[in-house]
Amino acid sequence: WYRAPEVLLLSRDYSTPVDLWALGTIIAELVNLRPIFPGSGIIDQINRIVNVLGDPADHGVDEHGRPRGGGPWPRGLEQARRVAFIFPEVGNLSIQVFKSV
Repeated sequence: WYRAPEVLLLSRDYSTPVDLWALGTIIAELVNLRPIFPGSGIIDQINRIVNVLGDPADHGVDEHGRPRGGGPWPRGLEQARRVAFIFPEVGNLSIQVFKSV
């Protein structure tokens, strides 16, 4: 549940961003008291990440000028292509942020 997308896509590069991803997922779990990406396997894990962050090929701003998607990730798209993985498309992704009153 804590593996970075590039690790899930079988990248052999291991660097600081992979560790930061794991740290971020652990912190999210501590804050929410449940895992943020509780996948049952590699494909399910990637699908859960895409459902939260968006398709790495679909980014920019929505009709209200708010950021959409997780941002461009050309390297991830290339890694996915090498293992014949196609990222699922997500429509109108909206991450809600709630403020405590």
